Amino acid sequence: MPSHSPGFCVNVLADLRLGKHFNLRVSPGMYFGNKVVKFQNALGSPEDPDPMAYRQSQNLKSTYVVIPIDLKISALRYHNIRPYFTTGAMMLYDVGKDRPDQLRLKDMDVMLTVGMGCDIYLPFFKLCPELKFCFGLKNVLQRNRPDMEDNPEMMRFTESVDKIVNNMVVLTFYFE
Repeated sequence: MPSHSPGFCVNVLADLRLGKHFNLRVSPGMYFGNKVVKFQNALGSPEDPDPMAYRQSQNLKSTYVVIPIDLKISALRYHNIRPYFTTGAMMLYDVGKDRPDQLRLKDMDVMLTVGMGCDIYLPFFKLCPELKFCFGLKNVLQRNRPDMEDNPEMMRFTESVDKIVNNMVVLTFYFE
């Protein structure tokens, strides 16, 4: 059973104007995040004096290098505000070196993204708050675990999970 936790990202933005209402955007950067997976032993009992016999959790830290490519579709500017939608794809590579014992995730993933935002024109710069939803396309659970062949007690955690898919909600503030 997954748990949600916040993270943060640092990106740069390259924007190519394709037309009056269309822009192609590339914003490579790094995402820093954390996932907590909680395991519950179906054969155990919550009243067991040893809480580790019934529940365990694992902290999966992630440091992703990301390369999102988006198409920005803008509406007409109304006074100093211009709303927009984005759609695109994002490649992720996990550069974190902390590899957990129970579950291990693959380093690469690909996501589809959709989002919305608003260009707010201020006197000296443009502020663009954006909300983006990212949906992972690959199963990132690493099932091939030769390091656990001699440890069936730990391998049961990997075997108990069918698949793991990355999904993110990203709130970004661009300053242009």
